[in-house]
This record gives sequence, C-alpha cells and structure tokens, in this order.
Amino acid sequence: KIASEQYDTSTTADTVNREVSEVEVKAMYKDFVAPYFPDLRDKCVKAVSCLYTVTPDFHFVIDTHPKHPSIILASPCSGHGFKHSAAIGEVLAQVAIEGKSTIDISSFGIKRFAKK
Repeated sequence: KIASEQYDTSTTADTVNREVSEVEVKAMYKDFVAPYFPDLRDKCVKAVSCLYTVTPDFHFVIDTHPKHPSIILASPCSGHGFKHSAAIGEVLAQVAIEGKSTIDISSFGIKRFAKK
C-alpha cells in the first residue's frame, strides 16, 4: 500500500469524489514508488480513495474532560489514528491507571480549541 493524504478539500461520505485520476496515479508513482523501488513498473493495479476524520488542526484529541477529570477524551480520528493505535492505547492506559502519561501529549489537549 502506498498512500498520500490531502487536507485541502473537505467532503462527506455522500459527496466525496472517489475516483482516483490518472494524474494522481502517475504522481504517486513518480514521487513515492520510482525513487524507492526503481525495479517496479508504473502499472497501477488498484487505486481507491478513503476518508477519515480530522480535527481543525489535523491533530488528535487526547485529554481529560475539562469539567470531569475522571472522563478521558480520545479522538484519534478514525483511520488516521489507526496507524498510531499502539501509542494511543499506551497513553490512554497510562492516563486511566496512573492519571498521566509518560509520553508528552500536551499538543493533543482539548483546550487548544477554546475560543480566545
């Protein structure tokens, strides 16, 4: 699997354009396949488009609820977070058991979305 992502266009499951253009296929080969796998041909066997959710700043939310610290909030953003599920699981287990994580999760706090 070779994949890219873009955050330029917002969409929904009902309105997404799921077609992968020939231009996109050629760009993927040129940028991500040919430089690292020079013996692979440029034939694309299958191309699909998938969606995942993201926060406004494209980072996860991992924090305790501002008013109820016994509630842990975790939004690893669907498929995007799956790639990080082992680390997120470790963090959530530490927060649940120890009340904090040994991994720095300060950039994932919910307060970053508060109106200023």
